[in-house]
Amino acid sequence: MAESPTVQPEAGTWLESWLRACAELDRLQAGNPLLDAVIDEVDGRRIRVGDRWLHDFASCNYLGLDLDREVIEGIPAYLDRWGTHPGWSRMLGSPVLYEQIEAELRELLGVEDALLLPTLTHIHAAVIPVLADGGTVLLDARAHKTIHDGAVIARARGATVERFAHDDPDDLERLLRQHPRGPRLICTDGINSMTGNPPRLAELAALARAYDAILYVDDGHGFGVVGERSREELCPYGRRGNGVVRHLGERYDNVVLTAGFSKAYSSLLAFIACPSPVKRLLKITAPPYLYSGPSPIASLASSCWGYRSMPAGVTSSGPCSTARPSVCWTISRSWARPP
Repeated sequence: MAESPTVQPEAGTWLESWLRACAELDRLQAGNPLLDAVIDEVDGRRIRVGDRWLHDFASCNYLGLDLDREVIEGIPAYLDRWGTHPGWSRMLGSPVLYEQIEAELRELLGVEDALLLPTLTHIHAAVIPVLADGGTVLLDARAHKTIHDGAVIARARGATVERFAHDDPDDLERLLRQHPRGPRLICTDGINSMTGNPPRLAELAALARAYDAILYVDDGHGFGVVGERSREELCPYGRRGNGVVRHLGERYDNVVLTAGFSKAYSSLLAFIACPSPVKRLLKITAPPYLYSGPSPIASLASSCWGYRSMPAGVTSSGPCSTARPSVCWTISRSWARPP
């Protein structure tokens, strides 16, 4: 099939300015067959792009539940009962599956409450501005771009945004002293998406408590893979997959945890773990709860089955450290700091 000729935007327009700023990425995309690839067929962990079969090292299905036969075969019963897609925003009504998963999350994480929304991008854009409330967002300089985007929305609503040096408690404390009036929201990654390293969570959380701030943690790449550890635990990733806070032995005082189900549970679903009063507030202020289309039933079902499909002999409430062969290699890197 012949490609359409490239039409260049008029010089000096907003579109031309954006494309010029992104020229290097545009060239990379044009010259690399594995960027923006159209995948024609999947065979286990191989994919076919055009006439080439490739081994897939780019998948974010960390535990392989996307191809797990038990999960796949369990989903049709949910579709028969609920259809393919709920017809309501969560403000109007939610299938009881949401309540069940939120209850599982409360037990799994050891938190007061949890709220499910479609994606982490939705959560950052909706929740960061609410929690900042015209105060100050203190942003780790290397935090995920979606966190930065949420901070930009908070700034548009009156908040001040400051960046502290990556994973540097001393620089963070300097900014906390410079901005003594609350509310103050400290935003950072949990398990870093590029390095696989955890943050200096104990020090960051201690500062949040000392200065009456909130530590907002995005553990999208840790939830479902790393979890709580006892002294007898041999696996460096811990067990139950209940996230970086439990993995590092921290408590949830002044800490809000966010994460998604897409990486470990292969589901279009995400959550914020927070105190119940914050959950009630978000139910009347967060646009994804009020207006967004909900997660499809298949994603809710696969999240439910994810809890049940772990190896025998392990606590069934959530994932554990007994990794399946398809655990993403990026999570298996050695950490710069021991847990």
